[in-house]
Amino acid sequence: MLKKGSGLAYYQVFLGIRFGSILLTGIVLARLLQPEHLSSWENAFLWMNVLTFFWVTALGESLINHESILRIDDLKIAFNRVSILAFCFSIVSGIVATISLFYDYSAHEESSNFSLILFFLPYILFFQPSLLIESYYLKNNEYKTLFITGSITYALFFICSILPVLLGFSLKISALLLGLLGLLRMGLVFSIFSIKSWKNDFKYITNTFILILPLIGIYLVAGASEQTGGMLASLLGDERAFVFFRYGSKELPISLILANSISGIFSAKISSSLNNQEAKNIIYKELKQNILKIQNILFPVTILLLIFSKYIFEFVFGYAYIQASIIFDIFLFLLLSRVLFPQTILKGLGHTKSLFTISIIEAFVNLGLGLILFILFGIQGIAWSVVIAFFVEKVLLIALLFKKEGIKPSVYIPVPSTIIYSIILISVFIIKTSIF
Repeated sequence: MLKKGSGLAYYQVFLGIRFGSILLTGIVLARLLQPEHLSSWENAFLWMNVLTFFWVTALGESLINHESILRIDDLKIAFNRVSILAFCFSIVSGIVATISLFYDYSAHEESSNFSLILFFLPYILFFQPSLLIESYYLKNNEYKTLFITGSITYALFFICSILPVLLGFSLKISALLLGLLGLLRMGLVFSIFSIKSWKNDFKYITNTFILILPLIGIYLVAGASEQTGGMLASLLGDERAFVFFRYGSKELPISLILANSISGIFSAKISSSLNNQEAKNIIYKELKQNILKIQNILFPVTILLLIFSKYIFEFVFGYAYIQASIIFDIFLFLLLSRVLFPQTILKGLGHTKSLFTISIIEAFVNLGLGLILFILFGIQGIAWSVVIAFFVEKVLLIALLFKKEGIKPSVYIPVPSTIIYSIILISVFIIKTSIF
């Protein structure tokens, strides 16, 4: 069972440093480079996320919920087996990236995307598998270790990304330095990974893969759906429109921090209390209380951001990126879905196959709406399709949880506050768009 108290605070600060580092990197790069020059960097990260998000997230989730998903009680054994899979996936992702790169190069010999993504291959091979260490520390209650290693890692992430540009070098050097950072982080993985037992663990690789497969499917579809907006903007829009979409779609870090930390910790708590209904009822009540707390923080902040977004973007990113504030306003509505946590309970209870089905539905809604709304409203239409698809997914998950477990939304969601805050947010948006 995960510990209460300062553990959640440490984890939230760690997530704050991680998201803050990534956001700050984007801000500084936007100040140093014009949108056209940033296009290849944003494109590289987009396609790397497509290739790696699903297996990195699925393996991390399976480690956090190893009792219900892997059916293994020993965390270190679970870490060994999941790590072997991570190494395999990173190699396959690297191979797929290389093949697709050469195909792209044959079609566009001067492609800047080709040359930059090629330099990101070490990042795929080393940095992405090393993310498993964060799930291990979280599950093992090593919150201080997670905080310290995370602080160092993401401070170096910022330095590796920005320093070469400040010194007059290209973004290719930044990509290589991030790969080197990943290689250093692999030392943390091997400090836990048992080399002596890897042969025995390798025998179970097929069984482990089969157990994780539904979760991989969920995040493969969810990852593709999450990146659908960016891919459509990349394929259908010009370079400037794509960069505006990427910068506008950067969610409020505090929203991601609070939502991800609560989801990760409570999912693990539920997984550790599978056979104790009384304990689960207490966890659901605690989850509801935490959701109310984050609503009281996130909705007021989001409403203020919605009102002043145009001025914030001009001040933070520069006048060249002010059009991205329109996309940002739309993506603020993701908060309506972020503060609903049916997936947290479903993951903890091990309903991965059902989650996979819902993810497929969300992906089709996102893609279909994205194409239709792009024709009608351009890049803004793609942003709305992401928001609508995400909300549809959460509604379906709430219905699924009630059908499977008989758990009403009011058990884990503070319904009155959710409705009131949602009405206020929508009203402010309507007033703003009507006036401006």
